[in-house]
Amino acid sequence: MAKTSVTFYIILGNLNFGPQSGYDIKKGIEDSTGEFWKVNYGQIYPMLKSMVEEGYAVLLSDQEEGKRERKVYQITQKGTEEFYEWLAQPINFNNPQGNELLVKLFFGKNAPVRDSIRRLKEYRRTCVDYLERMEKIQAEVQIQLAGNVQLDYSIITVRFGLMTMKARIEWCDECIERLSKALDRDQ
Repeated sequence: MAKTSVTFYIILGNLNFGPQSGYDIKKGIEDSTGEFWKVNYGQIYPMLKSMVEEGYAVLLSDQEEGKRERKVYQITQKGTEEFYEWLAQPINFNNPQGNELLVKLFFGKNAPVRDSIRRLKEYRRTCVDYLERMEKIQAEVQIQLAGNVQLDYSIITVRFGLMTMKARIEWCDECIERLSKALDRDQ
């Protein structure tokens, strides 16, 4: 099984909330991490089967009277340990499938608050670096395209990058402050 797949860990994270059927997991993903991580829903049942075979989950039976039996899965100790280990691993901030930072923050209650704060600070640094590059590009574009009709179109696209990064930096600051307060309360 490709344990390097974030989808694998999203499934483990959902099972960490409690026993669930494949449908429950699919619905949980749609209502949460699916907003920032693309999941091929055709992967869920094969992954669950592999998780059971490899000891990361167990298959339970859930039969309601008059209804068809549902396959319900429960995370094992091995699965929990694997999930926690993954939460501690560095994040790929440039994954085209989605935002791994948001996935790990979503499941953040399962990791030390300090880890979430550290990740946010790392992400903030990447945003600041990007913002600085975009500011240089904007200055260069204004010089190179002065008097050219393309200037306005180039500037509006650069401004999108600038404004997006400023918003992300502000979001990081807000999250760091919020989690720092939570850290202070817990001590």
